[in-house]
Amino acid sequence: MGKYTISQKVNLNGASQTRSMNVTMSLDEVTAFVSHLEGKVTVKEVVLEAGSDALVSEGNFIGGITMIANSDNGSQTVRIQSYDQRAIIFKKASSTDDIATVLYTTKPFGLLPTATPDVVSLKDKNRTPSSPAV
Repeated sequence: MGKYTISQKVNLNGASQTRSMNVTMSLDEVTAFVSHLEGKVTVKEVVLEAGSDALVSEGNFIGGITMIANSDNGSQTVRIQSYDQRAIIFKKASSTDDIATVLYTTKPFGLLPTATPDVVSLKDKNRTPSSPAV
């Protein structure tokens, strides 16, 4: 049993509409449910959820993450940032080095599907602009 966010994008009377919902089901149940939905459907598992009353007084505020991979076929860049351009808030105990170390093992490149990042840089909003990035 897990918690999932299901987003549905449909075109109604010429207007594009998106609606999202949270469900708690098994993955098989989610798959069966979304097979009945119209339009483009995306499903994301909610791994960890803070309560709606959670206040963040301290944290690692990261403005964006850039990953670059190079290969014989060229290079590719992937950027992770929030849709509304606000900082991504990581746990205070997680340093930018910790976050980068995890990302170095990923394979986020569509055109280089076997590549791992050669460069991971984090725009840390906690640091002054003169501080070195990871």
